[in-house]
Amino acid sequence: MPRFKLFSVFQAIFFTAVFGATMRNVLVREWSITVPGMACVLGGLIAALEPQRTRTALLAFARGAFATVAVCIAASFCAVALFVFVAIRDFKGFMSSPPRIELLAVTGSNAAQKLTELWPQSIDPNQVNSVHFAGEGSRDSYSAWWRVELSPDVENQWIARAHANQEHSMNDHFRGKTEGVRRTIAGPPPVERPTGPIPTWWTPPTQACDATEVMRWYENSGTGYGHVTYTTYDVVQGVLWIYQSTCQHHRLWTKGAIPSGERLPGSRDLPEIGAS
Repeated sequence: MPRFKLFSVFQAIFFTAVFGATMRNVLVREWSITVPGMACVLGGLIAALEPQRTRTALLAFARGAFATVAVCIAASFCAVALFVFVAIRDFKGFMSSPPRIELLAVTGSNAAQKLTELWPQSIDPNQVNSVHFAGEGSRDSYSAWWRVELSPDVENQWIARAHANQEHSMNDHFRGKTEGVRRTIAGPPPVERPTGPIPTWWTPPTQACDATEVMRWYENSGTGYGHVTYTTYDVVQGVLWIYQSTCQHHRLWTKGAIPSGERLPGSRDLPEIGAS
């Protein structure tokens, strides 16, 4: 009898209501509600008859549940922190610009070693006396300045290679309109929309320079990428000046209005989406 004294009036009413609702659901075959109701009644009876064991079991369950929830929350925080760290790192890597490279009066061998792929493979570094170089890029643009002291024979090779590389970009697959021209323009080489500051040593002579210019137009758009290579050789000083640039949204001319000069054989007008 002492154990049954643990029943309170509220417990008696609650269990009676639950039991009655459960039996009613049994009669109408509402099993989805009946099973939880019967479980409540059975649990209540066990709790009333064995309060100490029930209390111990509930405390153990609560501790286990709390530990499980704590571990899950900690794991979630770690996962979120890892995701945020990776996202920020990738975002910085995506948005940040490549480091600026600048060389001041270095030998040809030293410049070739540091510039690797930027150095023309057909040029013997030992035939170059001195090199000034500055290059800087961003996610969608790049600019490079060269001041190279070398003999006229090597100068011709370097100029030919620089313009050939620019013309080669015409052959890259690009869906849209591609226009290019090779011409001679008044100097000094124009530096428009450069990526990064212009080097202080960039003081080319005001003489005519060779220009290779390429426009790669986006489809159904009046903008695209402008690519330029300008070269001029100061015979008196024995210095070759080169400016190269690739810049998004740099319109060198109006679409279809290629400047006078030698039109590059790679110039093409591919059909645009929606064009008749």
